[in-house]
Amino acid sequence: GIFSIVSNIIGLSNVRSVNKEADQIANNYLESISSMSKIQEDVQNIHQKALSHIIATKFETMVTIVEEIDADEATLDAELKEYQQYVTADTAKQYNAIIENYLLYKDTLKNLIAYSANSETSLAYQCANNEFADYGDAIRSNIDLLNEEAHTLANEAKSNLSATYRSAFITNVFIILISMVLIV
Repeated sequence: GIFSIVSNIIGLSNVRSVNKEADQIANNYLESISSMSKIQEDVQNIHQKALSHIIATKFETMVTIVEEIDADEATLDAELKEYQQYVTADTAKQYNAIIENYLLYKDTLKNLIAYSANSETSLAYQCANNEFADYGDAIRSNIDLLNEEAHTLANEAKSNLSATYRSAFITNVFIILISMVLIV
């Protein structure tokens, strides 16, 4: 009777350990990667719209593009703030670099749009191909580093999950063998 209670407690503990590792993989690492992919997509959308502003010829089109960029920036600001929940001591440097480069990206975007709106196309293209592109590339590079770290941590968690499962399996086989010996 006591052995049965102890074996059930051990079994529950093993299940809890496996569940904890699986939860960590699903709720932290995979969501982190998914969130960062959305952030990267939004940065790219802003970049494309900024280039569209340069080639736009109608005032109404330029205004519409600026409104779309403003909406995209608001979304991106919220996504970056929400992403903070996934930032760890290991990833804080990359996250802070993304924020720093994003602020510079936004400032440069304002210059690019001003040049474009004032029909200073050559200056707009120069800005787009230099500072604006550089900050966008830096953001993407830091996003790649964050995703790489998340993949590494997810793989470590998967290894821990496998080890926990093996340990639980061996423990349960041992308990079954002992139970069979005690019954006989």
